[in-house]
Amino acid sequence: MRGSMIVLTLALALGLAMATPSGVLSIVKTSGGEPAGVGSFDAETLHYDGDNYNAIGLTSGGVFRVAARFTPAAICTLTSVVHFHNDPELSDQYIVVYGPGTTTTPGAAIDSAQYPASTTDWCEVTWPALLELPAGTDFWVSIWHNHSAGLFPAGLDAGPMVRDRGGFIQSDVIGPDWQQIGDLGYDGNWNIRAVINGGGSGVEELQPVVGSRLEVTPTVVRDFACVSYSLSRGARVELGVYDVSGEQVRTLAAGTVAAGDHSVTWNRTDDSGRTVANGTYFYRLVVEGRTVTSKAVVLN
Repeated sequence: MRGSMIVLTLALALGLAMATPSGVLSIVKTSGGEPAGVGSFDAETLHYDGDNYNAIGLTSGGVFRVAARFTPAAICTLTSVVHFHNDPELSDQYIVVYGPGTTTTPGAAIDSAQYPASTTDWCEVTWPALLELPAGTDFWVSIWHNHSAGLFPAGLDAGPMVRDRGGFIQSDVIGPDWQQIGDLGYDGNWNIRAVINGGGSGVEELQPVVGSRLEVTPTVVRDFACVSYSLSRGARVELGVYDVSGEQVRTLAAGTVAAGDHSVTWNRTDDSGRTVANGTYFYRLVVEGRTVTSKAVVLN
C-alpha cells in the first residue's frame, strides 16, 4: 500500500464493530436477507451469493469497485442487475459490464448504467439497452462505489467465497490490481446478480417453460438433498451438479420431461458413485437454452 495504511471496514450491523485478528478488517452485521420482489428466480438469474449478511466500505471513505464474473451456458441478453446497496453514496454511481479478460481480471468495459445514490436496500437496475452475451464467454458485473467515511455501501453474503467468481474488489488505496475479498481476510460473495433472457437476441419473447424457482433443500447437505423444479409445459431438461470450477460432477436429469412439478434426490456422489468433497456446489437447470441456478454447501 502507498502512504499511510488505509483500513477497509466490513459492515456487518447491530452497530458493533470488531477487528479481525490481522487488524486490517472491521466487521459490523447487516440484515438485508434475500431480495423481495426484485431479481425473481422465475427469471434466469446468474449469481454466486446467498442472503445479504454483511456490507463493506473504506474506513476513510473514497472510491472502490466490486465485481462478480459470470459465464452463461447459452447465448443470452442482460435485462437487469440486482444488487444489495447498504448506505447512500456521495453521487449517483455506475454498474459497469466488462467483457472477458482472465479468470482474475476483467477485460474492457462494454456497457454501463447509473443507479441512484440514495439506494439503501436490494435494488434492480433495468439495463437501458439490449446487451447480447455469447455462450461460454465470461462477462463481469461491477458495482462502483464512492462514499463518505463511516458508511458501508457494498453488500456481501456470509460466504464461503466462490473463488475466481464472486468476491472481486479493486481500489487504489488497496493496490492497482483486482483482488479477492477472501485474500484480504474475509470470506464472502458480493450481492450481485445478473438477470438474463436466454432466448437468443432477446427481441422475441418466448413462452417461459420454467414455472417456478429451482429449489434445493437443505442448502447445507450432510446426507441427501432434494432438488425440485416445475415446468409450465413439456420440454427437454438438463439438470446437473457443478463444482466451483464449473465442472459437472453429477447428472440428475437429462431428457424430455412433462409439464408439472418434479423432484430428484442427490446423495452427494458424482457420476462415478464417489462421495464429493466438502465445499460449495451449484445446481444448474437448463430448459430449452434457459438457465436457472441454485447453490448448496456439502459437509460430509
